[in-house]
Amino acid sequence: MNNYLTPSPLGHDKLIQSAFSIMNQLIKYCSFLLFAFWGISCASNYHFIKPQLLELTNSSEKLDNGKVKVGARYHVLKEAGNGRYAKQEERYGVSLIAIKIENNSTDTLYFPGNLSVISPITALYMLEMEEAYEAIRQDIVERSEGQERTFGEFLLHLPRSVTNLILQTKANKRFREELDEYYLLHCYIEPGVSMIGLLGVDVKKDTPLKFVLDK
Repeated sequence: MNNYLTPSPLGHDKLIQSAFSIMNQLIKYCSFLLFAFWGISCASNYHFIKPQLLELTNSSEKLDNGKVKVGARYHVLKEAGNGRYAKQEERYGVSLIAIKIENNSTDTLYFPGNLSVISPITALYMLEMEEAYEAIRQDIVERSEGQERTFGEFLLHLPRSVTNLILQTKANKRFREELDEYYLLHCYIEPGVSMIGLLGVDVKKDTPLKFVLDK
């Protein structure tokens, strides 16, 4: 006599359905993890500021009896959609401003030799282009490399780190290209010429600026 119990076909079907349900949940969970670590990145793209299209007349300051006009504008990185770069400004206490110099005098001006930028307290240091780039560029990958992780955490973060590195490198390249084209330091401005560009200043955003002409 056979004393073993034989499962009914109905119970067997329920067992298979339960197994398939668990597998589907695992697949969805794994897919979510892949999306989270491959699709989402802390690095962001760089959007060109295009300083030649900005309106600066509201902050315009007239020098030399109105023959020389200077205008400046803060928050150009944030307004262009470069939030990561704007945070770097705050982190290092520097500002990338748009600046326009209009020379209607009879003399050729050299910037910064003939034109200084001061705050209500003291003269401000104008960053060289390379200094501005190094201070404001994205450095998410470099900062994350300094964090201590286990081997498992390293493998888990590896896809996101690779994605960040690719996006960061591409974005910083675009940022450097715009600085190369528009950085307005060490330039001559001939009579009747207007120049507009970008300038890094060692000052926090929204600090009142004053321009002083020294011929």
